[in-house]
Amino acid sequence: MADAEGPAEIGSNRRFRAPAARILRSLGAVMVGGLVGWAMLATGMAKDTAATLVVIGFSPDRAVLLGSLTLEVAVVTIATLVTGSTRAALATGVVAFALHDRRTFLRETWAAVGSSGPLGTFDPTGWTLTVLTLAVTAIGIGWGAAVLSSVGRRAIIRAIADLGTFVRRERQPRLLARPIGAALVVAILIGTTPVLGDMLNYEPDAHMRAGGALSPGLVGGDPAIPGPETGGGVTPTGTPVPPGVLSPARPWLAWRPTGSGSMVSLSMPAPWGPSGTRVTDAVYLPPGYGASQTRYPVLYEVPWVAASWSRSVNIAFQFDSLIDSGVIPASIVVFLSELGGPYPDSECVNSADGREWFDSWVAGTAVPMVDATFRTIARPAARAVMGFSQGGFCAAMLTARHPDLFATSIAFSGYFQAGIRSGSTPNAWLPFGGSPSLEAQFSPLALIPRLATATRRGLLVELSANPAQPFYGPQYAGFAAALRRAGVPVVQFPTPLGHAWAAIRDQLGVVLETWAERMVALGTLTA
Repeated sequence: MADAEGPAEIGSNRRFRAPAARILRSLGAVMVGGLVGWAMLATGMAKDTAATLVVIGFSPDRAVLLGSLTLEVAVVTIATLVTGSTRAALATGVVAFALHDRRTFLRETWAAVGSSGPLGTFDPTGWTLTVLTLAVTAIGIGWGAAVLSSVGRRAIIRAIADLGTFVRRERQPRLLARPIGAALVVAILIGTTPVLGDMLNYEPDAHMRAGGALSPGLVGGDPAIPGPETGGGVTPTGTPVPPGVLSPARPWLAWRPTGSGSMVSLSMPAPWGPSGTRVTDAVYLPPGYGASQTRYPVLYEVPWVAASWSRSVNIAFQFDSLIDSGVIPASIVVFLSELGGPYPDSECVNSADGREWFDSWVAGTAVPMVDATFRTIARPAARAVMGFSQGGFCAAMLTARHPDLFATSIAFSGYFQAGIRSGSTPNAWLPFGGSPSLEAQFSPLALIPRLATATRRGLLVELSANPAQPFYGPQYAGFAAALRRAGVPVVQFPTPLGHAWAAIRDQLGVVLETWAERMVALGTLTA
């Protein structure tokens, strides 16, 4: 007969089990946090967060810093909710922050070490203070996320316990108070979080009115750049063009639809990865598409995901309004995204290492699949390619390389030199691998003069930027001058709003109307 376990043995076992349980919870927190971080990186959520911050107006380095903190909060929150181990979750989140931000931090460090002259010289004390600040910030934000999550976890556990008791034993209504309360809190958070995003990006009263135009949102770029309040001497109107380039006729009014368009998905082979890799891109179909046999012009947007345009421009509503009012003809919009590719900025090119072939994919896969899937006017004169920031480079480059596909290019605050290196474009050179010959093959400034004279005259390039803004202003002015020298019709839309979604919201209507006038002049749109 086995000896009964006495009080001493019981206490000893409990003392043993408690540390073991803590260790297991800590290991679980590390594993869960690691999986969360990996999932955000693998699915492109972390990259999309940084990209969205860039196009909203943050500099790339600030976007990476904020994206790293967002990643840390997600890691800490989920790891704490699942395991209850706040310390291990906090440590895992801080490590995730450091790993995600390390490349930017190291690049900034080496740039500071090598700086001289007007840029100043390296300050070891300031560098140490920067490191300390990053560490304190990461620990503080992670600790706050862990504490709030642990409170929420305890509430969830109590709610589940009460619900279990109600189901198994006691049918007392009071036991449903916590489960119902927890469900209401989750529902409220799900409903209010996107509204808060709109309030911050547009205006606090963004949801107080229905159907109205959205106000300008966050303005990015250099804080010293003159904004709409301080002026800058420019207006959001187009520059004159030679006679015959545009037509004031509005033949599309004869077949103008009304109502709302729809967003659908198109799955295609990806321009990266092994055979079988696919991407799913969004497509806007105009009002009345399903009930008509009409063929439509197509606007291609590159390289941001449709969600970025939806959050920042409310793109579907904008197109619905412009089409319903007759400002532009009903059109299809295709959002070709680089999300999921191997480069932080693909530049929409075929990379030097062969890992990505975005340019060839657009010409050989995306455009043919869109024409085969939807009722399009499959002519260059009925296609345009549009982009913002990096997308501005993509739009100009794709038009210059494929004038047999795109007759119109629309660039909002773009740049037009391949492989350029600047504080505003820290990753733009990466796909080219430092190869001057490859950069020449994709640089709009180099490509435009090589086109045949008749081809150049058949194009239209629309440019928007703040001429006074560093980097984007000189790019805007220099490319416009190069286009005019080459005989390419160009329309400039200067704006004090600069490198910001607000500029696109302000000018989208007149820019797209100009594209429509070009299509009429080329005989593409008729009554």
